[in-house]
Amino acid sequence: MARRFFWSMVAVAVLTLTIGGVTAAILINRSVERSVRDEFARQASATARIIESQFVVNPQGERPTVRDAPVAGRRPGDVLALVGAIGGHDHVEAALVGPRGDVTVVGRDDVLLEQVPDLPGLDSAYAFDAEVDGGQVAAVAQPFGFGQRARLVVVIGTDLDLVPWPDVLARFAWAIALGILLAAVLAGMLARRLASRVEPLEDASARIADGDFGARVPVQGEDELTQVAIAFNEMARQLEAARGREREFLVSVSHDLRTPLTTIAGYAEAMEEGRVSDDDLERVAAVLGTEANRLSRLVEDLMLLSRIEAREFGLRPEPVDVAAHLEGLLDGFRVGADGANVSVDVYFDPVGMVEFDPDRV
Repeated sequence: MARRFFWSMVAVAVLTLTIGGVTAAILINRSVERSVRDEFARQASATARIIESQFVVNPQGERPTVRDAPVAGRRPGDVLALVGAIGGHDHVEAALVGPRGDVTVVGRDDVLLEQVPDLPGLDSAYAFDAEVDGGQVAAVAQPFGFGQRARLVVVIGTDLDLVPWPDVLARFAWAIALGILLAAVLAGMLARRLASRVEPLEDASARIADGDFGARVPVQGEDELTQVAIAFNEMARQLEAARGREREFLVSVSHDLRTPLTTIAGYAEAMEEGRVSDDDLERVAAVLGTEANRLSRLVEDLMLLSRIEAREFGLRPEPVDVAAHLEGLLDGFRVGADGANVSVDVYFDPVGMVEFDPDRV
């Protein structure tokens, strides 16, 4: 039992760590991804403002044009490269969307822009996973108003995994190994403690199975095992009491069987020796019939012994003339008294009818 408990504890620890680790990894991945994409959107906004400073929008709000003298001597394409280098981004792209939906790429690259669904109609931030040279890129496309009718779309992406899964899995494996070790130590301690408290219960059960109903287990603590020990002791007490009642019943019935058997045997011997006169035959026959009936009922009691435990064993009272009953009982002893030359004289005052079980009295 202790061994099963030990391995159960280890299995529970492994299962708990696995479920907890997978759940935590999923939540961390979502949190990191959301944080990174929010940062991309913020940097895209700053990039849009820098690029906007490189263009001139005509009064009619039509297509913007690049200034003749770029700010800080840098063209829009150079600004994108600078933003990528400072921010550590693998991809920074931008495009101007004119009033008629025409798209003009700012800079030299548009590999991410081509993977933005409905780029001319984009009106809010859009996070997506793109593919560049067979690799996956996490990207965010952010549109900004540009003049009265144009829009500037900035796309920022990175080739790096948002969550470094190899490192995470390695640490997760170490956590599982440590959890298994701690669970094994804890399970071993609990198993030994459990075994020290269960073994007396097993020993007492074996003793009761061998017929020793006096076996008891020590009661200590206030946990579930304590309740089991109390229930076991109560069961043992009831079994011991039931066995005692059964023994007392058998002793009582065995004693009661001797009386009718002695009477029947005595009268049979007297009749065989011719010591019963013809005038006494009717009386002797009545005595023998009464004792035979009593013997039959006592045998029936033995057959119904199991009813003692079922609490179904009861008396069978009936109205009985006490004086006549006692006189009939004494008739069963007359043959023995005569054989011993003992004279038996019976005098009863009439007491009337009393309700009781004549056989058990």
